[in-house]
Amino acid sequence: MKKILTVTLLILSSCVSTTQTVYDEEVAYDYEIVEKNGKYIFVDEQGNYVKKLGTWDKIEHFSDDHGGFAKVWKENKEYYLDTLGNTYRVAYELLDTPNPAIEALALSPKHFDAFPMEVLQYPNLQVLIIDGSYANEDNFTALPAEIVKLKRLRFLSLQYCALSTLPDNLGALKHLQVLCLKFNQLKSLPESIGKLKKLKKLDLGDNQLTDLPESISKLQKLNTLNLSKNQLTDLPENTGKLQNLKTLKLWDNQLTSLPKSFGKLQNLNMLYIGGNQITTLPESISKLQSLEWLDLSKNQLSSLPENFGKLQNLKE
Repeated sequence: MKKILTVTLLILSSCVSTTQTVYDEEVAYDYEIVEKNGKYIFVDEQGNYVKKLGTWDKIEHFSDDHGGFAKVWKENKEYYLDTLGNTYRVAYELLDTPNPAIEALALSPKHFDAFPMEVLQYPNLQVLIIDGSYANEDNFTALPAEIVKLKRLRFLSLQYCALSTLPDNLGALKHLQVLCLKFNQLKSLPESIGKLKKLKKLDLGDNQLTDLPESISKLQKLNTLNLSKNQLTDLPENTGKLQNLKTLKLWDNQLTSLPKSFGKLQNLNMLYIGGNQITTLPESISKLQSLEWLDLSKNQLSSLPENFGKLQNLKE
C-alpha cells in the first residue's frame, strides 16, 4: 500500500520552539498555577510540581503582557520569573535613585522621545523591555551605542519604537539570549550581530529589511528566527549554517527562491514561507527530515521537487 502525504497549505499566525531560552512559549502555556498550603506553585500537564519554578506567596501566569515572563511575589518583593527558573527583581518605572538590586526593567507601554539613558544606571540589568505603543509613531528611532554598557543583559525587547538603526557595536552584548525588535523600521542589521554567540531567539518581524548580513550565519545557538513582513528578496547562501534553527518565519516578503544550503538545516521543525514570490523549491529541501510544519501558500509554485515525498515527518 502506498503512503499518501497530504499537504495542507496554511498561513499560521504563531509558532513555538521546543528549545528553552529564558522564555519558552511552549513550556510556559502548559503550566498551571496551584495553591498548596497557602503558597502557590506551577504544575505541568501531568499535575507534577515544577520544582525549578519555585514556591511563591503570589503568582501571575506567564504572559506576553509582561514580556513573556511570570510575575511572582515573595516577602513583599516582586520578581520576573523565566521558564528556566531564573528570577529577576523587577521595576516598572525609572527611579531618581536607581536601585542596584533591580535586574529587570519593564517600561511598557511607555512613550519616549529618545532612548531613556537612565536605564544605564542599573548595572545588574538582565532584562530590558521598552515596548512602545502602536499609536505612537514618533518614539525614539535609534538605539544608542551605550547600550553595551549593560554587560549582563540577557533579554532585550524594543517593539513599536520606530527604530531605524542599530549600533555597530551591538555584538558586544555577549550574554544576550533573546532579541525582539518587532514592529520597527529597520532597513538593515549591523555586521556585528554575528557576535551574539549566545542568542537563541531573534525576532525581526514587521520591519523594512531588504537583506541580511552574511554574519547572521554565525548565530550557531539560534533556534527561533522571525523575519516575516519585511522586504527580503533573497537570503544569504550560508543560511544553512544555522544548524540549531528549529523555527523559521519568512512569510510576507519578496523572496523568489531559497538557497541550496537550506537542506543543511537538519533541526528545522517549522518553516513558514507563505506570501512570497517563490517559483521553485531547491531539491535539498527533501533533506529537512525534522520538518513537521510547512506553509507554502500564496507563492507562484507550479510544481514541487520530485523528491518532496521524502519529507516523511511532515504533519501539515
